[in-house]
Amino acid sequence: MSWKYVRADQYCDSVRDGTHDTPKPTESGYKLVTGKHVKAGQIDSSTAYFISEKDYNAINERSLVEQWDVLMSMIGTVGESAIVKEPPCYAIKNVSPLRRWIKS
Repeated sequence: MSWKYVRADQYCDSVRDGTHDTPKPTESGYKLVTGKHVKAGQIDSSTAYFISEKDYNAINERSLVEQWDVLMSMIGTVGESAIVKEPPCYAIKNVSPLRRWIKS
């Protein structure tokens, strides 16, 4: 497979911004993916901490991540990106989701 470079305005329906608040960690719930979890084209949430359902829902009102979005880190590992290949069950912080016009 070969990659084609395109400008974001030719690819995206929307570009949003994840939360900048720091939700309180919980024992269980939903994962909070940050820029450090996006590296080398992959999203590795294995070390992400859990947040409450209330915080998860609040974050997703602003920046819901969907399958086939591209996540781009904005703080820390700036510019790292990865495609969300599986339906996500996490919220994001300091990561920008770019929504595709056409989903595969």
